[in-house]
Amino acid sequence: MSVKKVNGRFRVDFWHYFPDGSRKRIRKYSPINKSKDAKEYEEKLKRLAKTDEYWDKSKKEKIPTFLEYQAEFMDQYARAHNKPLEIVAKERTLKNHLIPFFGKYRLDKIRVQELKRYQNTKLKEKTKNGKHRLCAKTINNHTGVMGRILSEAVEMQIITFAPKIKKLPCAPPDFHFLTFEEADALVDGADGIWRNMIALGLMTGLRQGELLGLKWDDIDFENGLLVVRRTVHRGTIGTPKNNKFRSVSLCDHAIVALNELKHRKGSWVFSNDYGMPLTDGQCKWPLIRAYTRAGIQKVTWHMLRHTFASHLVMGNVPIIAVQELLGHATLDMTLRYSHLSPGFAKNEVQVLNRLRHYRDTHGSPNLQVVDFK
Repeated sequence: MSVKKVNGRFRVDFWHYFPDGSRKRIRKYSPINKSKDAKEYEEKLKRLAKTDEYWDKSKKEKIPTFLEYQAEFMDQYARAHNKPLEIVAKERTLKNHLIPFFGKYRLDKIRVQELKRYQNTKLKEKTKNGKHRLCAKTINNHTGVMGRILSEAVEMQIITFAPKIKKLPCAPPDFHFLTFEEADALVDGADGIWRNMIALGLMTGLRQGELLGLKWDDIDFENGLLVVRRTVHRGTIGTPKNNKFRSVSLCDHAIVALNELKHRKGSWVFSNDYGMPLTDGQCKWPLIRAYTRAGIQKVTWHMLRHTFASHLVMGNVPIIAVQELLGHATLDMTLRYSHLSPGFAKNEVQVLNRLRHYRDTHGSPNLQVVDFK
């Protein structure tokens, strides 16, 4: 067998035979120390050994460092496949974290051990106040970027194998939302078109970029619907998250808020005096003024989206419907709001009363409320 465990690590060991009858022994440790992955690594090496490039030492010497390749990755891959906001996030992660740590490494020298060392190093970093600088989820995002870069290097045949690493365990992301009274106070504290924009955010759950990307053609007043077709971020127009359009039903108050703006010129619902779409920067201070006047906690534009979802669930709207309105790719993302439902699974568990054995043995249940205080 050509895959064996040596000193606690799986090692690939086989002979490659050339057409002229000569042979060459290939002996390498698997980048991932698992039997299944080692066998996959062996198959890859056997395929590569049949190519001239594998035996060309001059090509091996040309394998770039992480610093050199990340620039090519951003130009050739990221700008073609990622949204502007994602590109900015990747650039920030590379500049502040990944390049300082991996910059001098040659791509084929980045293994699971190096990635784990990165995780442990970042987990230990603390601020001057003694708090952890980065949470586990953020570090997982970093290794996710690394994984994409190394996988792309494999596809480009620059390296033969991309190491895989387990994500760090992390708690579900926390979120804050406004009570019904706070939401009303926030709208009352806003002025001008910001009052309408804040109200629409609370009543549709649209992200900030989706609000800025709304055009009048996207709104069907007769049927009370709007379609999310685009997003605007830092002046760049793109498609919505997950590249999917979605329809959102409008309540009566949302239609009123939109009708109040119909007199404004231009095709954009929320525009400046020249009919052009608003920018992210222009949206910052009007929201600060609104929550300051309302005398409530700090509010972000994304908190309006959390508030929309929370209020729906508190009103016993089915979680599947909330997922569709929010445009979540998976139900897991929406289920974090489920605990807010007053009747969550309460009626469903009553089907257990139909268990014949318990009913026949004890008769009809006589339920009592027990106070454990």
